[in-house]
Amino acid sequence: MPDIDKINNVAVADISKLDAVTFADGQKVNNQDVSLVTEAMTLLGTVSETDVTSISVNDSTLDSGIDSTYDMHIFEVINAHSHGSEGTQQNLQFAVNATNTADYDDILIDAGFTTLYHDEDDSGYGGFSSNDATRNTVQVAGYANLTTYGGNDADQSSNGQIIFWGLGSTSYEKHYVSQFSTQAGHDALIINDTRGAIQGKDGGSGNTTAAIDDFNFKFKAGGNISATIKVWGMAKS
Repeated sequence: MPDIDKINNVAVADISKLDAVTFADGQKVNNQDVSLVTEAMTLLGTVSETDVTSISVNDSTLDSGIDSTYDMHIFEVINAHSHGSEGTQQNLQFAVNATNTADYDDILIDAGFTTLYHDEDDSGYGGFSSNDATRNTVQVAGYANLTTYGGNDADQSSNGQIIFWGLGSTSYEKHYVSQFSTQAGHDALIINDTRGAIQGKDGGSGNTTAAIDDFNFKFKAGGNISATIKVWGMAKS
C-alpha cells in the first residue's frame, strides 16, 4: 500500500492542525479514537555524588518515588568510580530496604555472579563458564555484588544497568538482573552478569514481601564512591 502524502490535495507535511483543533489523547475524529504516542520509559530522577561513602537512591533523592506505578524499574549506573584501593575485592555492591533509612542489613538477597575478562595485552581471557562462587550472594542480609576487580585510576570506572521487577508488589519476591563493564586495576576489561532475588526480611520462618523503595550503593573494599545513577520506570502498557 503506497504512503499517503496528500489529503484533499494538501501535502500531509504542511498540515499542523485539523480545522484549527489540536487534539488530546482520548478525543475522537469522526468517532475514531485519537491515540497519541507516549513515552515507554519515564525518568524518575538522577542521583549524582562525588567522593562519598555511599549513594542512596530513594524518594528523598529522586524526583519521583519507587512504587507500584511501574512493574519494572531500570537503574542506569554511570561511571561508578572507586576512591579506595584496587584489587580482587573492589566490588561495586548494592543493598535495599523497605523504608528510607540508613539500615541496609535486614533484607535477604540471593544472586548468582558470573565473570568474563580479557586482558588488555591479550595474555589471558575467559569466563562465563560457571558462577563465581566467591562472589555469589546466598541469603545475605546486606550488600550483593555487581562488579569485581575495579580499578581506582582517574579514568577507571564501572558502567551498567540493573533491572528490577515488582518493587512495589506486596505479594511476591522481587527479581533482578544486572550487566556491568569494569576497567580492572590490572589492565583488563571485566564483564559481570548477575541474576538475583530480593526475598524479604531476615530472621523469620519465611520470606516477607514488603515493597522495596530504598537502595544504597558502595564499594566493598572500602574507600569512597563517585557515580551518577538514573532510575527509569517502564510503562505498564
